[in-house]
Amino acid sequence: MARTDSNPLGAGREVTLADVRKFAGFPVLTPGSIAGIQTAVSKVWVNSKLHQVALGLDHGQITIMMWPVQPAHENALKYFRAFKQHNHASIDIGNINGAPVLIIKPHTDFYKTNPAWVEFYRDGVDVNIYSSSFGARSLLRVARSMHETVSSP
Repeated sequence: MARTDSNPLGAGREVTLADVRKFAGFPVLTPGSIAGIQTAVSKVWVNSKLHQVALGLDHGQITIMMWPVQPAHENALKYFRAFKQHNHASIDIGNINGAPVLIIKPHTDFYKTNPAWVEFYRDGVDVNIYSSSFGARSLLRVARSMHETVSSP
């Protein structure tokens, strides 16, 4: 797996956190302070055409990607249950402040190579946090700390 500090958006380009609001078109969430995890954003990428943003944390060990929730997936719980049913990794569905969160435990897919992954929706934004270095519990701590620091124009 590629380091998470390489461009996770493929066609995206690197920008500053201060400039991301010009390109995103939606509220961009960033993590708060968490013991044991360096949550300062070190890299920011944007794909304006697809309305996608990615943030790199902790020297590239954690990546946060976000984009507007797709209309076909507006019901998070329904979408997460279907995802769990059709995938073979160890997947749980929990909650953050009463909202559903998809939790994928690391190294539990067929090849034992998947990263830890957490996905949730907040205010119409689909937020995905993944890491090959941190486990699902740590990513849940990051998810719980997420708050809007850069609002859309």
